[in-house]
Amino acid sequence: MASKGSAKQEKLLRMYFDNAPVGIVTAKKDGKITGANQMSSNIFGIAGEDFLQYEIFDLINDRHMNKALEHFRKVLNEGFAQSELMANSKPNAEIWLDVFATKIDENELVYYFIDRTDEKKAKEKLQQERSRYKALVDNQTDLVCRWFPDEGLTLTFVNEAFSKFFGVDEDQAIGMKWIDFIPTVERDKIKERYKDVGKNPKTISVEHRVVGADGKIYWQHWIDCPIVDDRGKIIEYQSVGRDITSQIEYQGRLDDLIKYDQLTGLYNRSYFENEMKKLDNRAQLPISLIMVDLNGLKFINDTFGQKIGDEMMKVTTRILKECCNEKALLARWGGDELVIFMPRTSFEKAKQISEKIYQKSVTAYVEGKPVSISIGTGTKAKPDKSLRDVLKEAEDEMYKHKLTESWSDRNVLLNAILRALEAKSFETETHVQRMKKNARKIGENIDLPISELNRLSLLTILHDIGKINISENILTKKGPLTEEEWEIIKRHPEIGYKIASATKEFAHIAQEILAHHERWDGKGYPQGLKGKDIPLLARITAIADSYDVMSNGRAYKNAMSREEIMAEFKRCAGTQFDPDLVEVFLEILKQDGVDN
Repeated sequence: MASKGSAKQEKLLRMYFDNAPVGIVTAKKDGKITGANQMSSNIFGIAGEDFLQYEIFDLINDRHMNKALEHFRKVLNEGFAQSELMANSKPNAEIWLDVFATKIDENELVYYFIDRTDEKKAKEKLQQERSRYKALVDNQTDLVCRWFPDEGLTLTFVNEAFSKFFGVDEDQAIGMKWIDFIPTVERDKIKERYKDVGKNPKTISVEHRVVGADGKIYWQHWIDCPIVDDRGKIIEYQSVGRDITSQIEYQGRLDDLIKYDQLTGLYNRSYFENEMKKLDNRAQLPISLIMVDLNGLKFINDTFGQKIGDEMMKVTTRILKECCNEKALLARWGGDELVIFMPRTSFEKAKQISEKIYQKSVTAYVEGKPVSISIGTGTKAKPDKSLRDVLKEAEDEMYKHKLTESWSDRNVLLNAILRALEAKSFETETHVQRMKKNARKIGENIDLPISELNRLSLLTILHDIGKINISENILTKKGPLTEEEWEIIKRHPEIGYKIASATKEFAHIAQEILAHHERWDGKGYPQGLKGKDIPLLARITAIADSYDVMSNGRAYKNAMSREEIMAEFKRCAGTQFDPDLVEVFLEILKQDGVDN
């Protein structure tokens, strides 16, 4: 009875094997195939018995051979592996497969193949169609965008013309609010116009003002066309816009824009210069000028976002208005500079006003970030003196003030950055200070000069500055990141590089910030640098950062013991980390000379 039952069971298993909806191939640990089912024959175009003439690697396309070898090694070592591989099918066809492999025992492996070729081709075709669509709209001179009919009108696509006009990268624009490109004075009207746009699928034609990349105001005409699904539900809108500023100017509808800066409400530079000329006469003497510079505005915009920078400019404007009388003329002179023209005001009085402005600015904050300004003053007391010379005096004094305050400003920026990082990630002050001390110990042990030790300390503080622009939900997520989330995380060294490069205070460590996630074996990011092509300070920072994560843990990772940490560093020496620096660090660790 037992033998009949075994035979029946074997026959049943064979039937399942032959009729399985996926390809199944059995092979020895040397790769030689010992069996294959009918679906495998369908996939590879090889008759059942003919499979015995092949090794498993004969089925794989040469371009994916290294990947297949790695897959094979993983099966032997870990008992299971999964990969997407390109394979060969008779006659001479390339196919895409999901490949799963399991080690049955020390000598037997089972491979499962799922054909994904049609799915892959469909995705490629869809990508080609998208590329063709993008090429079509990118070659248009009109501005094109697509957006969801939600509050703020969230952008889902912009063409190259839109990107250039507004000064934003195409990828950066996705997810931004269309309403944010519209000046404040227009927003209430636009919000009212679009409040029910998601309920009524009709084409909209509208004229409104926008702020271009150059900071100027333009009039544009937009046509918004709804895109609906098979049931008539609005999916999104596609909008096409073109500039009509010249027509509006001809109609005399830009009178207010000729005078004022849209962000601050102050006079713009062109109008201000004309007004100065009109008031430059004996009756107005003495004439004083105060020039104010909002320190680090570009850095603030790049680090904390333009919204914070704009709010700081508004706060500074409000301070100036509070400290000046009604006779003063105020203007936005440049991107980060403001000017005050004060007729019948002595140099001493102008200095008092300057001091009052400065003292008010010292106590001003925007979302916990301090407002930092530099001020210069100049006065025309005699008719023969040029206002240009007075402006130059004020500007020169302003830059002297900026230079004397630069180190203080740097500390202010550093503290603001650390607070922002601590609020949204694991970059706590204690983490940074531990990293700083441990990195410095490595630097001292390899006899770095004091200038390089100082650069190393600043680097450990700012190495993850790029995370400021990454969502807190991603930074603090418990559990594994999705592929898309991981790609966003991997952008932070490049973001940090751009932020650091934007200010002379931090530009000297920008390259090291860019490289702090490179690996000794060249498998890091974002540049794939290898060995000593990676800046030395970045290699030291990588060790100090990894040690702190290992020894203190994270929400997604438990802390490790000292023995486990030492074993991990030994394992990763020569692959992830500089082996010579690991040797130095382990010696420090043995002597109990690092901070936990």
